Amino acid sequence: PSKPVSLSSSRKFTVSSENASRAGDYLMFSLPAPESGVDTWGIASLNSMRVEPYLVPSAVEEVDVYDVSFPGLKDVTEPFSKEVSNSVGAVSIKSEVLEGGAGVRVTRFITIRKQVVPASGYGAFRSLMNAWNDPALRTLILK
Repeated sequence: PSKPVSLSSSRKFTVSSENASRAGDYLMFSLPAPESGVDTWGIASLNSMRVEPYLVPSAVEEVDVYDVSFPGLKDVTEPFSKEVSNSVGAVSIKSEVLEGGAGVRVTRFITIRKQVVPASGYGAFRSLMNAWNDPALRTLILK
């Protein structure tokens, strides 16, 4: 089997009313997708079943780190941590407060072990992608 493509990114953002959407008294900041990696594959939703193998662009191991600051605002998003691990790969997404409360770090990790996902592993692949694509794990709510 081919070696997984290894990708990593580390990005810093400062939230303002110019790069966040307003919802009443709150600002919602969505983490931008990296310029390469799983987000560029265009897999937004998947059928619940599949009878044929599923081909992805490559086996992959990706980690994306976002350091988000928000001067004058308070993060009201509950800290989150989601982990899924199965025969196809693993996803880990977590948020943590930066030292001194200067912001939030969101770390997103995904590994997909094989380029061809057999039909028998499709449910496992779908659970990984559903966690990876969960909008609640890509959004910070500030006030």
